[in-house]
Amino acid sequence: MSKRPKKKVVKKTTKKTTKPAAKKATPKSENTAPFSFDKMIAGKGVYIAAALLTVVGFVVFRKYLLLQQVYIFKDIGSDTLNLFYPQFVHIADYIREYGFPTTWSFRQGMGQNILPNNAGDPFNWLMYLKGGHALAYLIAYAEYLKVIAGGLFFFGFLRVLNLNMYTSIVGAILYGFTGFMIVGGGWYIFSSEAVFAALLFLAFEMYFSRGKWQLLPIAVCLVGSYMAYNFIPYAMLIFFYSLFRFIGERGWNLQQYVKFMAGTLLYALIGFGLSALFSISGLVAMANSPRVAGDVSFFADLMGKFNFESSLHYATAIMRTFSNDLMGTGSEYVGYRNYLEAPMFYCGLSSLLLAPQVFGFLDRKRRILFAIAAFMFIAPVILPFLRYAFWLFAGDYYRGFSLVVAGGLLYFGLHALHHILETGKINLVNLGVTLLILLALLFVPLAENVTVDGTIRNSVALFLVLEAGLIFLLTVPNFKALAQIGFLSLVCLEAAYMSSFPVNNRQVVTAQELESKVGYNDFTIDAVDYIKSIDQGFYRMEKDYSSGTAVHTSINDGRIQGYFGTSSYHSFNNNHYIKFLTDVEIIDPTDENETRWALGLKSRPLLLNWASNKYWLLKTDQFQLPGYSKIHQVGDVNIFQNSYFVNLGFTYDKYMPENEFTALDGFLKKDITLFRSVVLSEDQIQRFGSNLSRIDAATYPENYTPDIMVNDINGLRANFLNITDFKEYRIAGNITVDQPKMLFLSMAHDSGWKAKVNGKSTPIERVNIGFMGIMLDAGTSEIVLSYQPPFYLISLLLTIGCFLLYVFLLWRYRKQPEA
Repeated sequence: MSKRPKKKVVKKTTKKTTKPAAKKATPKSENTAPFSFDKMIAGKGVYIAAALLTVVGFVVFRKYLLLQQVYIFKDIGSDTLNLFYPQFVHIADYIREYGFPTTWSFRQGMGQNILPNNAGDPFNWLMYLKGGHALAYLIAYAEYLKVIAGGLFFFGFLRVLNLNMYTSIVGAILYGFTGFMIVGGGWYIFSSEAVFAALLFLAFEMYFSRGKWQLLPIAVCLVGSYMAYNFIPYAMLIFFYSLFRFIGERGWNLQQYVKFMAGTLLYALIGFGLSALFSISGLVAMANSPRVAGDVSFFADLMGKFNFESSLHYATAIMRTFSNDLMGTGSEYVGYRNYLEAPMFYCGLSSLLLAPQVFGFLDRKRRILFAIAAFMFIAPVILPFLRYAFWLFAGDYYRGFSLVVAGGLLYFGLHALHHILETGKINLVNLGVTLLILLALLFVPLAENVTVDGTIRNSVALFLVLEAGLIFLLTVPNFKALAQIGFLSLVCLEAAYMSSFPVNNRQVVTAQELESKVGYNDFTIDAVDYIKSIDQGFYRMEKDYSSGTAVHTSINDGRIQGYFGTSSYHSFNNNHYIKFLTDVEIIDPTDENETRWALGLKSRPLLLNWASNKYWLLKTDQFQLPGYSKIHQVGDVNIFQNSYFVNLGFTYDKYMPENEFTALDGFLKKDITLFRSVVLSEDQIQRFGSNLSRIDAATYPENYTPDIMVNDINGLRANFLNITDFKEYRIAGNITVDQPKMLFLSMAHDSGWKAKVNGKSTPIERVNIGFMGIMLDAGTSEIVLSYQPPFYLISLLLTIGCFLLYVFLLWRYRKQPEA
């Protein structure tokens, strides 16, 4: 049988299958493929975001980074000069002298716990490690790093949300230069909050979207270490955000949601434990402060307010969404409240143009969720009661809530930008109407007698028009590549322009001023050094001048110039000290400001003698207070020494009931009482009254002459604590009394102080309204006082325990797969 000829099927098939490849159509097709920014920068997005943040940040902060100026403000932002800078120097000095700042300092008021005092903010450690007034130069570098870190954390958050690379880079720039970051950075604390907030939401998204929990405890730890109170509002934000994300992505399943949130809570509790060393002490300080536990608390007042805000408030809220500075910069600001406490909503003009677009890309369920979210961050701006509730009625300010509004606008706008780039579609009518509304709000007067900076307004209008045009061009294939480059460039230009006003158009400390004999570096430093060279004992001193050069008077000079005084400007002053100042009629108990700006005993010379004030520093040769004589002069500072000085610790053999003291008519009688008797509570009278005699104010002389005062002072000097070893957190000494007496210590009361008398633990009493006392038996007593912040040991053990648990979990789940 003959073989059939083979068919050339294979060859024909080969020709047919290979023929298309021979047409070289693929290169032509590739040439017409749409431009993809993400493909072009594949794997390099984070580096581009970092580079842009670094460059724009340098442009904004260059004067400070090049050491021409110091990022310390003398205008409405004077807290940087009057509070934070002295605090940085104080803690840096304390670390060098005593180690980690876990304890007590006499440079604040009449003694106070200085933990945490923002010691939990890692950005501040740049300053603490440097120390001295030179650390002032590093403040700008810390703020610069916050801009970069905050922007990069937000970039990571957007990437975990699966937004494209281009959108994430734009988002990093917008977040890094929000009003909250830049204007709030003029107070230092809010820029740190912006960084940790971005990290927290990145960590939550990592856990929610990918099952990666490792970052969540760290983020919670930083939030609490920096400012413990923020646990409360950020817990609320995470709760509502988790509902928003869970329902939007997985639908509603109560069992699954509870399971997920149980895991979130577990890792958050580990984070709380990691922060315990700082956060617990911070919570205790707040709980014991007059703003929470005192008579000036806002709770009752704010819970009863159901009003709308003024037209000025609403105008400010709108204007500060367009720009930080439309209504003025620094002390020139003319809007609601002041420059730093007004709404800080600015987050890029493109966010305003894009945010309404997002609703056109959503399905019905997500449209409802986004609408609810929009209501939740806009309604508190309209109805202040809701804003008060956000702060648990502890304050009527914006502060961190500004970041909520800005973050909401960014979230909406960036989602819209992502969809525009992915789909190439846009609602032109929506964009046009949005642009017209924004321009109308910008140019139409919103409140009476409100001036707007015309130059900035025109610039805002120009940016709006240009950015609207570029957003449209993002949907035109032939212009998309150019539009993406142009839009990103314009976003960077806007960020630099808008940030330049709050950073550079302010009254600041110059490098020359910092190095000259002015301000905190004046001759006070030399005078204090001289006094310390001739007197190594315990004493306090006062000045008749303020060394601060800001528009507001500084009263924290002792913290930076190294001496003990009686004044303190602090958010959470010791409540017992404030109660004392109230009861002796130095401050108004109903004025919340006076509880923070505690001027001390400067206005009461008699009490200064009683409180161990030994020196006055004056800019004049004449001093009328009895007992003071000039001993030296350094530069323009005259040093006067007090011959009526009373030691830190002295004894009483008489007492007055606290209710009688409070009811005394006139502060002079109260001063005399403190020279002659200890003020005790009813419980203390029952325990110690038999060892002391009761004083009667009716026996006081009508005319309290210097001779009578000297006699009273000599009575206090008869038995005093002889200090043999002094550290600010530990005091040792001895005293001899011929009968049972109450040893009084002119140190603000704090439960962290413990006493041992002749080696035996002895209770410390709260006497004289807000100070410390120890009941002594007759004879010689060896006394050791030591301080440890309340719950310090528990906090330390909790931090160590949670750290070990965290490390164990990292090891246990080191190969955890992505969800």
